Amino acid sequence: MESIVTFTLPEVNYKCSLNLRGRKRYGTLKQLLDTGMCMPSTVGMPDGSNNELPDFRKSYKYISTIDFDLDPELVKIHLKKLVPENDEVSWKKTQKYDIIQYLSGGFFKEHTDKQIKKTHYGTLLIFPPAIDTLKHTGGELIIDKGRFIFNSSTNTEWTFIAFHTNLPHECKEVLTGTRIVFKTELYSIKTILREYYTHQICDRSISRAHTYED
Repeated sequence: MESIVTFTLPEVNYKCSLNLRGRKRYGTLKQLLDTGMCMPSTVGMPDGSNNELPDFRKSYKYISTIDFDLDPELVKIHLKKLVPENDEVSWKKTQKYDIIQYLSGGFFKEHTDKQIKKTHYGTLLIFPPAIDTLKHTGGELIIDKGRFIFNSSTNTEWTFIAFHTNLPHECKEVLTGTRIVFKTELYSIKTILREYYTHQICDRSISRAHTYED
């Protein structure tokens, strides 16, 4: 079982929902960004609240349902490497994503992602090619204290990066341009047994040391 999985696709067709309420209207990523319907990203606190901490995290978040024109099995065959052999994973071609926008000066210091429920085993980040309006410098993704490093600024394909929720990770400062990443949670069929770090700031909350088990 692996803890970090990555794969690329040369081209991906998709559409983004441009509204959260009523009948969904779909469009391109550019159209979604042009709506300006974003909010500053927050950091979860021990009391369960979410606060803006610009010294720790500086980015903006759009929430959108993304419809990928992909065979789910093509993605799941890679995601299954993150769970035990006798387990199955869930990934749908149409589901909600946080679309995180890092402008010049944006960053996210080292943190871990909160496990939402017992079957929540990982985080999936999808990076579109860093071309045209998405060209940028800086913004390297560092996972597990440097065991994995992804330079998003030189990315020329659709890159999928999935990793266990307990792995510390960070986004280095974006120096120029706009860095975009699609983020969603990954779930399995069975409960995931995993130990979590103590007193680390997380995306959505601070996780205390615990182990989930059946």
